[in-house]
Amino acid sequence: MGTQFFYDEEVTKDDNSRVRCQPRQVSVADNHGVPEIAIGPIGDSYDGEYATFNDWQQFEAFVKAVNSLHFRLKNAHE
Repeated sequence: MGTQFFYDEEVTKDDNSRVRCQPRQVSVADNHGVPEIAIGPIGDSYDGEYATFNDWQQFEAFVKAVNSLHFRLKNAHE
């Protein structure tokens, strides 16, 4: 079994001056059973920085944080 991507998108900043990032490709993958996140240049996220979660509890805490952020922002936009 190879790498399975669950998210692989170009993410760009809008005209909001509070956002301090440049356009990037973001990938979230199951890399042979290891959760991995990569952020890099458009078209090749793996040419940038990536994080591999080898500790399941750390990955669970990360997912919980993303879910909390999603819930908070979703409520703010409704």
